[in-house]
Amino acid sequence: MKKKLKILEALYSRKLPKRNLISCILILSILITLIPSVHLKAVTGIKLYNYTNKRESYYTGKQIKVTCKNIKISKDLSPGIITDGITMVSAYDIFAKSKIGAAYSYNKAKGSIVLQKDGNRISMTLGSKAATVNGYKVTMPAAPVLIKYVKANVTKILVPARFVTEAFNYGCTLLNSKNELIIQTDLYGNTPGNIAQGGKFIYYDGLIYTTEFDFYLSRMKPDGSGKKMIEAIYRPQYLNIKDGLLYYYSQGSLYRSTITGSSRKKINDFNSITQFIIYDKYIYYINHKDSNRIYRMNLDGSGRKKLSSDINMKNLSISNRYIFYSSNQVLYRMNLDGNSRLKISSQGAENIVTDYRYVYYIDQATRDIMKVKFDGTGITRLSHDNAINLNISGNTLYYSNGKDYNKLYAITTEGKIKTKILDVPVYYPNIVNGYLYYIPDEHNDGNLHRVKLRTLTAETTNSKTAGNYTGNIINDAFTAASGSTLYFCDPWLNRAPLNYTSNTSLKKYENKDYTDFYEINIVDKYMYFTMSKHNTNGIGGIYKMRTDWSEAPVRLTDLNADNLTVIGGWMYFTNYSGMNHYVGSGTIYKMRTDGSDLQMINPGKSGQAGCLNITGDYIYYINESDNCSIYRMNLDGSGLKRLSADGGIITFQVYGEDIYYRNLNNRSIMKMPVGGGMGSVIIQNADTKLIVYQDRIYFFKLNLTDLSFSLYSGDLDGSDLIEVKSNVLEHDLNITAGFAFVKDKNHTVIKVNLDDISTIK
Repeated sequence: MKKKLKILEALYSRKLPKRNLISCILILSILITLIPSVHLKAVTGIKLYNYTNKRESYYTGKQIKVTCKNIKISKDLSPGIITDGITMVSAYDIFAKSKIGAAYSYNKAKGSIVLQKDGNRISMTLGSKAATVNGYKVTMPAAPVLIKYVKANVTKILVPARFVTEAFNYGCTLLNSKNELIIQTDLYGNTPGNIAQGGKFIYYDGLIYTTEFDFYLSRMKPDGSGKKMIEAIYRPQYLNIKDGLLYYYSQGSLYRSTITGSSRKKINDFNSITQFIIYDKYIYYINHKDSNRIYRMNLDGSGRKKLSSDINMKNLSISNRYIFYSSNQVLYRMNLDGNSRLKISSQGAENIVTDYRYVYYIDQATRDIMKVKFDGTGITRLSHDNAINLNISGNTLYYSNGKDYNKLYAITTEGKIKTKILDVPVYYPNIVNGYLYYIPDEHNDGNLHRVKLRTLTAETTNSKTAGNYTGNIINDAFTAASGSTLYFCDPWLNRAPLNYTSNTSLKKYENKDYTDFYEINIVDKYMYFTMSKHNTNGIGGIYKMRTDWSEAPVRLTDLNADNLTVIGGWMYFTNYSGMNHYVGSGTIYKMRTDGSDLQMINPGKSGQAGCLNITGDYIYYINESDNCSIYRMNLDGSGLKRLSADGGIITFQVYGEDIYYRNLNNRSIMKMPVGGGMGSVIIQNADTKLIVYQDRIYFFKLNLTDLSFSLYSGDLDGSDLIEVKSNVLEHDLNITAGFAFVKDKNHTVIKVNLDDISTIK
């Protein structure tokens, strides 16, 4: 104020003409009032500190509120921001802490962020646009950044909002006029994968809605209890729920009712629909009355619009804002408005499902499972199993294998890993709320079943099922599962239901001539196992018998065997001499499952071998003749190559694109690329066994306070270490069908349900 008076005095003292003086005063007043307004604009922004470039700045752009199902899920003091046109939001607040409920983990040392939801896994790193979605490498529009909101004194990891929401198959809309980002988790009325299976099941508000006996609609709790009929109607299919209303198909007509079955209304003409799916605010359907062309209409049945002139359309699917369909033995893609049609495969496609980058389908002619990129490139055959009933969750495809009596199989989206999930026929596999629900009778007799989804774990060679999991094979394979039956040895061979407890009556294979069973492999209805020569009768070798124990074991060879792996009609193993398989072990053999064609693999060149991993088209092993280093060769013994730069390795497992191993020299678990190179330490002070299972590492650790051992688990990068089970022996570890099998201090085999450990992400 004093400065203003001095300026006025100075002007007045010059005795300017009154007219000029008034003009100067007015101009000066305007300039003075503008100065504080510029200053106020700067300080009204959000003060941020960027930990990457170590700079403070004022953000003066739009402060974005995030909502989901009309509920605000963002924080007022740490709103979303827009940088270079990309909306960035808190990964934890928006996707984990909110009702979206994604599993969240952050490794501070490595700057890695992982979000997981409904089988989808997104992995990101601070400062990098590179990310992976269900194992596929992708490029984000912006890199995650670690930001401190200075005034609120909170630090958040901001990630590109649209990228994450669409990777989770959600919708994302930015309302610029309201500075609001809307996340739509209910974009679909049902998943495209379920619609491909007739839409027999759907989850809504804690209940499962399903068809039953082909004559009813019913609802129940996820475990099957509290079942209640809500509608009597013939063969309802394609269940969709949108905005609290239930949509379904029956005898060519589309109906809508409340979720309790009341106020039922037909919203289309009779015999005009063969398939439909709800996406956003529209119903997309195949119009039977117009040569099976694709149409779109509003949720109330109004506003019908033809989207394509193609005829004989089948297998309608929607994903990533595209419509996929098959017409006259050709697979097409087009935009949601019917424009920009693109031919992406010359094969007729059934059971079309998608993920973030690929379309998966069953070739109508060959029944092979195929995949192709959205732009029509990269077409690949994944399996040749006469497949039906294809569905997807995350990076795993589930299907009924026509070559094995329509039993349920699973294969990764890259085609590298395949296994049999259930030893029973499966029809209409619908994936709902972490479970695969199915009908064991093609004619739908009303017997509904479910199996919990798990990350695929059994390796195969050229799509042939292995007899046990590699993680078990390198740890004596004293457990195996077939269907709903668990087999384990200690030292007798035992048989029990998978969900057995200490009170369950076990069946034992007790024969004085057969003890010390190990290396259990189960393929089809046969069990393969080894016995050492120091059992009660001194009869060692590899044996085979039926899983129902209806016949006596048949000895296939009298060679002492370790790391037995039955895969693709062959048995691979190492032969050791003497009573101790750690002395003189090393010759790698293979023979057919009937005991014929016994042959050494690369004799005299591969060294003394142990810890076999048979994965893909390779044999991986520890070469004890070369400082216990990891080697690899082809299945026929050619292409021998040393992979590890270091030695002193006592156990390892190939998992995905990496090799995880335990180094005796530093008591650490290390990791290196599957192609070889220098390993890096990811977990220190790890003892004895090692198994990688469902993207977690399991190992024993010594407790220095009482010198006892505990079973621990950690993420693949070594973070998030959790004690799974304390006071166990470090000698034995297997993981089968979601259970960890260890021995307590009384040398009794106990099991731990890994799905019940709530702290494991």
